[in-house]
Amino acid sequence: MKKIRKIGSVAIVLVMMLTLLCGCESMQKKKAMMNYQQSLLSDSDIWDSINEGSAKLNSASDLLTMKSVIQANYIPNLKTLSANAQTRNDGITDSEIKALDQHYINVLNLMTEGCTLLLDGVNNEDYSKVNLGNLKLQESQNEFKKYFEDIQSYYNKYGINDGGELEEIQKLFQ
Repeated sequence: MKKIRKIGSVAIVLVMMLTLLCGCESMQKKKAMMNYQQSLLSDSDIWDSINEGSAKLNSASDLLTMKSVIQANYIPNLKTLSANAQTRNDGITDSEIKALDQHYINVLNLMTEGCTLLLDGVNNEDYSKVNLGNLKLQESQNEFKKYFEDIQSYYNKYGINDGGELEEIQKLFQ
């Protein structure tokens, strides 16, 4: 009877330790994600500038304005975002978040490449480059979807509840 109690006690202690360890990992993962999200906020002004450029681009009816917005706004801002993202990624120690962030870097690289091809295609009246640029931009949207899906999987895996914010952000990029 005493042996069964000892085994039971040891089993309970082991379960408690495993629960504690798993809980700590989950808390560490939540904290790592929160830190990552905070670091992304440092780029919000640049994204705001890109959005302002988008508004100009959407209201533009001439090719000169389109070229100007891509050249003066999109490409420099996307290059800055790419450099910031690479620096951030180099400092990430959590392997899962680092992999998530790689999608973000890929999005920015595809967007930059797409805009560069568009601008070059328009400047040289090379519609194959314009088409390729559009394909790269579509590819960047697909990569953004993958990025958000992977973040959602991370949230689900570690019990992170964002109150629906991720879904709202994702709608902005569709």
